[in-house]
Amino acid sequence: MASIKDTSLGVMGLEDSEKIWEIEKEWNNLLTKIPNSHPFMTPYWIGVTFDLYGVIHDGKIYALEVDRELAGIALLDVDMENKRGKTLSPRYPHYFNEFIAYHEIREEFVEEILSALDVFIITQIPESSPYYWIMKKLAENKKYSINITGQRNLKSLIIPENVEKWLYKIKGKASRIITSTLKRAKRFEEIETKRIEDVSELVDR
Repeated sequence: MASIKDTSLGVMGLEDSEKIWEIEKEWNNLLTKIPNSHPFMTPYWIGVTFDLYGVIHDGKIYALEVDRELAGIALLDVDMENKRGKTLSPRYPHYFNEFIAYHEIREEFVEEILSALDVFIITQIPESSPYYWIMKKLAENKKYSINITGQRNLKSLIIPENVEKWLYKIKGKASRIITSTLKRAKRFEEIETKRIEDVSELVDR
C-alpha cells in the first residue's frame, strides 16, 4: 500500500446524508479489510442516524484515497469561529467515535487531520480504541496541552429475558404504548433479529 505522503486528503461537505450514500459501496469495502470492524462504523448506521437527527454545524467527511482506493474516513465538524483557534470535533449522534482507516496508515491519517488544527476535541472515544492512544501520543509528541475527562457510565439497555416479563414489570401508559407499537409492527411484517458476526453481513438499505 502506498504511503499517505503519496496521497491527498479529500474533504467533502456534509449538508445531509447524501454524501454518505454516495460512497457507501467503497466505505463498506474498506470496513471488510479492517480488523474489529462493527456495525456502528457502517455507512448504513451513520447515514440513517444523519437522516433521523440531521447534521449539526459545518459537518465534513475527511476521506483518504490510496492508489485510487478509499483508505480512510473521519466524520467531523469544523468550528472556525472558536476563540481558541481552528477546532475539529465529532458532532454526529453517536455513543462512541472512531476514525476508519487501514491499520498501516491510521497514525499518519490522524496526524494529517490534526496538523492543521489548534484545538481538537473528541468525545466518548473508548480507551480500548487504538485512535485514543494514537491521538494521545501525537498530542504528547507535539507538546500539546491535554485534558482527558473520564466517563464511567454511559447510557445502556439491559435486555430482558423475554418481552412478556419485561412488559409485566412496566406499569401504566408506557406499557400500553409499547404493546400497541409491537402489535402495529407485527401487522406490517415479521421482525427478525440477527446477530452480525462480520461486517460483510451488512444490512441492505
